[in-house]
Amino acid sequence: MKILKKINRERIKFTRNIKFNLKIFFSHKTTPATLEINKCRNIGILFYGKQLGDTLVMSSILRPLKENNFKIFIFCDDKAKTILENNEYLDQLIIIKSLKHVDKYYHLNIDLLIDLTYNTLSEYHRMILKEKINPIYSIYLYLHTTTRKEPSYKKLTRIHNEAIIYREYNKHCENIYKHILERLNIRNYERLSYVFNLKENNLSNAKNFVSNFDGKKIIIFNPFAANDKRSLSIEKTINIMTYLNAIHDHKTIVIGDPRIINSLPCLSNVIKFISNDISDAIALLSLSDMVISVDTSIVHFSKIFNKKLISLYNNLMWGQFNNNLIWSPNYNNSTQLFSKSENMDDVDQRELYQEIQRALI
Repeated sequence: MKILKKINRERIKFTRNIKFNLKIFFSHKTTPATLEINKCRNIGILFYGKQLGDTLVMSSILRPLKENNFKIFIFCDDKAKTILENNEYLDQLIIIKSLKHVDKYYHLNIDLLIDLTYNTLSEYHRMILKEKINPIYSIYLYLHTTTRKEPSYKKLTRIHNEAIIYREYNKHCENIYKHILERLNIRNYERLSYVFNLKENNLSNAKNFVSNFDGKKIIIFNPFAANDKRSLSIEKTINIMTYLNAIHDHKTIVIGDPRIINSLPCLSNVIKFISNDISDAIALLSLSDMVISVDTSIVHFSKIFNKKLISLYNNLMWGQFNNNLIWSPNYNNSTQLFSKSENMDDVDQRELYQEIQRALI
């Protein structure tokens, strides 16, 4: 019986793949051979399924686009909404609730669609979304990783008109957006900067939370990432918390996934902050004097507020891309420490404590 079920699952998968491939093959439409920038006014950005850090870095492209008189429409999911809602440079934020039921967006009259999803959407779903948005011309970002999860270049060229192939393996991912702006003939900007609007109620809650700290300086400690490889173990986290607890003129606030934070011990000078709203944690970060964080979005939020940062990285490689470099903090007030392996716990604890002492001066 189990064998029959397995055969049936494989048959369904095989049939589905054939249908998807046929739909992609026959979806090719006659479109303009070249991108006419001077005729583009409405730009759509497809950004579905991306993490908070990705979204924050992507936000750096919005101001230069707006300053060059483009209208900007972003198609994303709820996660990106945290970063992008109420963004002053956006004309409209379109939240796609489900890929099974996607509305039509013909009325937006999108001239150019920029697909930045890379590996978070299947070729089939890209095709469906492009059909629903119905742009005149479309470009997609292709990161040349040489990994098994790399999207099919051949299929993507049938869905979109043009590729921006990115191979800068040892440069910060911010450079991706410089390439896109250059493709749109935009060079008249001083620098790229992330955009995030902190809500007043989140800031007010944060101020109330720290109001009884008796004027002590604040350290934010973020030991966990969405990926286990980029997270510290509970044991290592407790060791660092114990060290921070002995810094009597500072209060340390531990932030992160409430389910994991709850399992940590309570210490007199180290406080666990429990909230399901990342914006609450960011508001606390904005009030802090120092941040200690593993490689996650907190690193990039620290850059927005130019916080003194000690960041922990674990030498991951994504195909040929060096994660330590492409996702580095990328600002002067930050320090990076690296593990001796891909295990985040292999960060030298003594080196970390030395950096903390230097940062406290």
